[in-house]
Amino acid sequence: MFGFKLLDKFPGIVYFRHKMKRVSMSKIKITQATSKDVSEIGKIAYQVALIHAQQIKKEFKKPTLKSQTAYIRQSIDNKDILVLKAHIDDVIVGYVVVYFNTYPFAYFQLNKRAFVGSIGVEENYQRCGVGRALLKAVEKEIKKRKISVIEIDYYTFNVAAENLYKNCGYKETKRYMRKFV
Repeated sequence: MFGFKLLDKFPGIVYFRHKMKRVSMSKIKITQATSKDVSEIGKIAYQVALIHAQQIKKEFKKPTLKSQTAYIRQSIDNKDILVLKAHIDDVIVGYVVVYFNTYPFAYFQLNKRAFVGSIGVEENYQRCGVGRALLKAVEKEIKKRKISVIEIDYYTFNVAAENLYKNCGYKETKRYMRKFV
């Protein structure tokens, strides 16, 4: 159905066969992205942006590889933004961009928050645990920064993202509405 098959060949290690690739969860490594990674992460960001532009034409302009690479470069260069990459055997297969916000509102108990601005997984590695590994790494990083809230949003057409977030323990806490006039 999804193009992958769960293999139970080795007890205790989860493998997925996905488009003729076997991926061990233990092979997914998450590290901070550097300027050397801009090109490869930019390609994945382009895939993500293209899907959004196709689904919501009124809001998103058609992306270019150049624009997405520039976005990733600016994010990596900004000390207030965290960019993590997922790699398997030195091949970058995913990324996440995290912003840190402090809200001035007196009614919030937890004013410091992390916001996942963008997350993407290379098409051939989707539904193999890469997104989950990226989100776990974000959780670990924000705990080091003494932040206890992660916010994330997604567009309603993106059912795969919704399922990932729910499966990782995220709960819907507010609704966001929009009207084009």
